[in-house]
Amino acid sequence: VIDPTNDLCKEVYTLCMKLGVPRDKVIWLDPENPRTPGLNLLRGPVEKAAENVTNIIAGLTSSNNDFFKQSERTHLKNMIYLLKLTSVMEDKIASFGDLIEMYNDIELVWDKMEILDDYCSELKQRADQARLQYEDDNSDDNKIAFEELDDKYAVAWQTSQWFHKNIQEVTVGKNVRLYASGPHQGKPMHYDAQDEFVHGLLNQLGDISKNFPIRRV
Repeated sequence: VIDPTNDLCKEVYTLCMKLGVPRDKVIWLDPENPRTPGLNLLRGPVEKAAENVTNIIAGLTSSNNDFFKQSERTHLKNMIYLLKLTSVMEDKIASFGDLIEMYNDIELVWDKMEILDDYCSELKQRADQARLQYEDDNSDDNKIAFEELDDKYAVAWQTSQWFHKNIQEVTVGKNVRLYASGPHQGKPMHYDAQDEFVHGLLNQLGDISKNFPIRRV
C-alpha cells in the first residue's frame, strides 16, 4: 500500500490487527514514526541496486529529460558500483548514507578506488585459476564458475577504468597540490572531471539527504 497521506495505511494496519495478522508480518514504513523500519535501497546485486536507485532519483525530478541526463545516470551508477564492489572487500553493507558521503568527499572516492584495484587483482587471479581448471576439465560446473568470475572481473575492471579516467590529481604547473590542513593534510588533492555535468544530480542528492522523513526510511 502506497499512501501519501498516511490515512489509508493507518486503516489497513488497524484492519490487519482486527483480522489477526501477526505483527511481524506487517512492515510499515512510516516517516512520521521515529521507530519505523528502514529500507536499504542498496541491498542486493550491484546491477539491480544501481538501476533501482537511479530510477528512483530520476522519478523524484520534475523533468527527467532536462535534469537527469544520461551523464548523471552514468555518474550515479558508477558511484554505486564503486561503493557496492568495495563493500565486498571491506565486509560491509553499503547504504545510501555511504553514497552521500562519497559525493561529499572526493578523497573517500579515491580511497575506494584503491580498494577496487585490489579487488580487481584478486578477481583476475581467481578467474585465471578457474579458466585453467576449466581447460583441464571441461565440465559444466567448471565452465559456469569460470564465466561468473570472468564476468565479475570485467564489471569491476570497467568500473575501475571509469574512475581512473575521471578522478584526477589537482596540479599547479607540474606539481601536485597537497592538502595544507584537515583530515587529508599532506595528501594529494583530487577532483572529478565530470563535476560540471552532474550539478543537478548533486543538488538532488543533497535535498534528499537533508529531508529527515526520507532519511528515516
